[in-house]
Amino acid sequence: MQRIVLDTNVLVNGVQDDLSYAYRIIQNVIHGELEGVASTAILQEYEHMATRLITDEEYLDMLDDYYDRLVIVNPRKHYRLSDDPSDNKFLDAAVEGEAQFIISNDAHLLDLGDVDGVRIVTPEHFLHSTDDGEEWQSMVQMIGISR
Repeated sequence: MQRIVLDTNVLVNGVQDDLSYAYRIIQNVIHGELEGVASTAILQEYEHMATRLITDEEYLDMLDDYYDRLVIVNPRKHYRLSDDPSDNKFLDAAVEGEAQFIISNDAHLLDLGDVDGVRIVTPEHFLHSTDDGEEWQSMVQMIGISR
């Protein structure tokens, strides 16, 4: 199963937009189709930002479901690669947790591209690069379009 680390911006924005790529990724973690990875520092940031920015109880409950599914790691290696020092914790957790992806909309992280085998991509790029077309084929079949 693929392991991912979500940047806080993706988590907080994604949980509030059920049509977004980020929302779909969050749901995939909740339903066990992806494995989410975080450190305690990331989890604290998630919770801090969520309580500041989200007031809808349904969204907060969804975040609790997401947190419950996370694999929490204690990074031993600490990177100093991002121009924004607060972003380095995502690199630390991803490498320690053997994640394949960090999913972010943050230019400081995206500019790094790849760090020790961890690809840093947007939610849209992640879903397009990992989607084998199954979901699209199911949708086509469901609405009755023949090829």
